Amino acid sequence: MVVLQYYLSDDTMELVEVRFENDGQDPFPMFMSRHRCPKNRDDIEPDFPLGAMEITDEEVKEYFTPVDFCIGKTLVIYGRRFLIYDVDNFTKAFYWKNFGMTDFTPVDVEIPKPPLPKQVRLSSVTR
Repeated sequence: MVVLQYYLSDDTMELVEVRFENDGQDPFPMFMSRHRCPKNRDDIEPDFPLGAMEITDEEVKEYFTPVDFCIGKTLVIYGRRFLIYDVDNFTKAFYWKNFGMTDFTPVDVEIPKPPLPKQVRLSSVTR
């Protein structure tokens, strides 16, 4: 699970992984550090020298904004797909006040757990 944190003050965002104790994963604090995130990083001029230069604000045509985030929408961030399935109360109030949105029904993403394997007891083996 990943938490997307969008900062209205400077239009930056970060992705923070949520880890649980003994989940078998190495602790990794950030999935993506805080910065302005382009919607499509690959949509740049074909003659731009990617091997020699870093992409700057001049090459990026569009960044993510608050309009892009709503429940049920899938975002592609740096080639990975993220489904927004719920938002916090501050976000609900912000979207209601600024965009008039009223439907904040969370998407059900419960993954059914597979049944536990049954223990098989071996009876006496005949020789």
